[in-house]
Amino acid sequence: MGSHAPQHRHPASHDVAPSFIDAARRPVAASLLAAALMAALPTQAPAGQLVGGLLNQPLSTLSTVVKGSTRVIIRTDRGVLAPVIRLVTALGGRVVAQHAFIDAVTVELPAVQVALVVRLPGVLSVSLDSPVTSAPLVDIGPAESHLVETLGLDDGLLSTGPDGRGIVVGVIDSGLASTGTYQIRRFVDFTRPANGKPYTDNAQPSDEYGHGTHVGGLIAGNGGGSNGRFRGVAPGASLVGLKVLDATGAGRTSDVLSALEYAVANRDALGLRVLNLSLGHPIYEPAGRDPLVQGVETAVRSGLIVVVSAGNFGCLPQTTRCGYAGITSPGNAPSAITVGSLDTRTTTSRLDDAIPSYSSRGPSWYDGYAKPDVVAPGHRLVSTISPTSTLGRDRSRVEQSVGPWLAYSRLSGTSMATAVTSGTVALVLDANTRARRSSARLTPNTVKAVLEFTSFDVAGTDALTQGAGALNAAGAIALGRRIDPSAAPGTPWATSVATPSTRIGDDQLPWTQRFVWGDRYAYGDTVYTNGSAWGQTVVWGDAIVWGDALVWGDALVWGDALVWGNALVWGNAIVWGDSTYDPAAQSWANLADVH
Repeated sequence: MGSHAPQHRHPASHDVAPSFIDAARRPVAASLLAAALMAALPTQAPAGQLVGGLLNQPLSTLSTVVKGSTRVIIRTDRGVLAPVIRLVTALGGRVVAQHAFIDAVTVELPAVQVALVVRLPGVLSVSLDSPVTSAPLVDIGPAESHLVETLGLDDGLLSTGPDGRGIVVGVIDSGLASTGTYQIRRFVDFTRPANGKPYTDNAQPSDEYGHGTHVGGLIAGNGGGSNGRFRGVAPGASLVGLKVLDATGAGRTSDVLSALEYAVANRDALGLRVLNLSLGHPIYEPAGRDPLVQGVETAVRSGLIVVVSAGNFGCLPQTTRCGYAGITSPGNAPSAITVGSLDTRTTTSRLDDAIPSYSSRGPSWYDGYAKPDVVAPGHRLVSTISPTSTLGRDRSRVEQSVGPWLAYSRLSGTSMATAVTSGTVALVLDANTRARRSSARLTPNTVKAVLEFTSFDVAGTDALTQGAGALNAAGAIALGRRIDPSAAPGTPWATSVATPSTRIGDDQLPWTQRFVWGDRYAYGDTVYTNGSAWGQTVVWGDAIVWGDALVWGDALVWGDALVWGNALVWGNAIVWGDSTYDPAAQSWANLADVH
């Protein structure tokens, strides 16, 4: 985690996943199952290679795996993917999809062969092809009706300033329905393989679940049928639909990887600049081995700005007790813009904003990364929905019915906050393009820094809950249009803002002028210079030479202000799906044991 914090994992005495620990405390059969699987590992192989990808699952899953076949994602050293695939095929494996952009392949193979695959030369890790989900929250109450105003996007700014025109956002989700309220440049269905590929290209837009349509409307909807009342953040932007979830809002990691690879390969042809991932799965292994995290990092290195949801695991659903370490994958990707949710209390003012209890807090499991990066409005937001979709058929959510093809529905969650942030990124990119004649573009790290630097502080909220602060779209646009990406490295590329603040409603609010690098807040005017940190090849949080330009705050994760123990991890338990991890006798302070 940069130069300030060690890499972390569970101590040796707990060197299995939370769900497996719980399973092992059940009947003796569970312990025998664990012993059988662990015995199959070669003694010289790092246990985490298999533990991180396979054993971090509920007992029911493990039982199925051992009895039959399983789908796993195998990552290899560069240049050896093809021979590894041949060896795996010889062991009875069937290739489901190749992910050459991260040197990986998804295969279905007999479970008894998994231990052999781990031992193959050149294999870096083996992970389950984990389910991914996108589950918004039902929250009864008044709908947010001041979204654009609370972001500082009044009619004057939109009529004369950026609207996202020329910016293309890829939406990796449940699809996009043809509502007529946003522009769909292309639609690719990864739930329907065709012609020997793991997707159907140029497919008819569809969204049986409804989540992607809601997200797409928040990003780029024009508010059609609502007299503009429910328009999105960047109505001039266009969308590329990359469908990976089914009618229940569920999918597989391998399909998300295929969508990421498609976006990277077709970035220039489609004009893609931004990717929105309002989905994820629990963190089962360190970020360095997580295929989904590696896919996101590769996409960022290609120049795509990847915005992902933090997750909705801030509180146990059956209680009101909240805690930390609920970030989901790929929200633990260092270079992604990971977004938590903000409740604006249905007002324009930002002074009454608060973090809703469901919004996942950092740090990330295993690695201890300080996440989220920012929080954004995501509570009771109204956007487009297909009335025939799974979510659209829930009439309790509907704010306005327009016709058989379109309604406006209310949803809450970090998924919605992520969409708002993606729309804001589109506005920042549009503003910068309009202000500059150069072909040079803002890098992903630059955009992330702009969002964090111009954010507002959420009073009484710690850094692992709000990240750098709350999204300030108007401020991000103001700073983004000042930056000249063609400036020589190490030279000033933006004029400093005389009064770094933004007026929202009746209030002039100061920017935080900070960003989270590694495990610390960094304060200073480095964002006004084309420094090495903003380069496209730099992983956010890595150790670099900053010089004297920054003032570093106390450690966010390992400082004295936070005492890691049972009370901070949901009181008594972390719950992932149908399994529970009891962290009794384990504190975050000893996660720095061995790696």
